[in-house]
Amino acid sequence: MKPGRLIYIYTEDLKTKRFLKDCFLLLAAIFAAGIICPERAFAYLDPGTGSMILQVILAGIVGIGCTFKVWRDKIVHFFRRNKDEQK
Repeated sequence: MKPGRLIYIYTEDLKTKRFLKDCFLLLAAIFAAGIICPERAFAYLDPGTGSMILQVILAGIVGIGCTFKVWRDKIVHFFRRNKDEQK
């Protein structure tokens, strides 16, 4: 086999892989758009769903608040520890 022929086969293989990757990404984008933007949804929200959404939102707010408090306490502890070590 000629060396040039091997390079040609290799580049054709890369082009095929690239084409398949592009096709997969296109199909994934179409699928995601179909799920995110449905034309019509024949559904309703029962009363329990509203309270569930409210609980998720409140839990997120409380979780973020607790995370910042822990980070603040760690930072304060770090600087106070350095201050105590210098004395």
